Amino acid sequence: MVVRGLFGGNSNMDKFLELAQDQQQIIIVAKTADEQPTLSSVNRNSAITTLSSTTTDQSATIEYMAKNGKKVKPKDLEKTVNPALTEQLTASVAAGTFDSTYKEVMATQLAAYSKNLKSVYEQTGGQNGRELLEKNYQNAQLLLQQLNTP
Repeated sequence: MVVRGLFGGNSNMDKFLELAQDQQQIIIVAKTADEQPTLSSVNRNSAITTLSSTTTDQSATIEYMAKNGKKVKPKDLEKTVNPALTEQLTASVAAGTFDSTYKEVMATQLAAYSKNLKSVYEQTGGQNGRELLEKNYQNAQLLLQQLNTP
């Protein structure tokens, strides 16, 4: 209990796991985009930045959970991955609409993730947890901003 008090204070680690799962979905979408040879340079830059930033944020989230007694396995992160999003992106390659589909899918994922970050922030009392969530939220907003830059 003392350790929890030092690192975050409350027991909403399942909510943090949901955030790590959101991050996993964003990472998968960004990887899928980065693997497309016809991706526009603007979207490629967005995908690479999103991949790097979200991977870093996910590592910090997993580390935070570990410090608070919640061990996360790779299969835990994959539980909520939506294969329909990857299928949608794959289908858009054949249709010649990958760039616009990527922007739409990523914007939706980042907006939902941002909403979840705000919700978990409101439920988190510990300073370290709130600082992590605030940083992740700021990063998500920057990624959305970059995604929407022409």
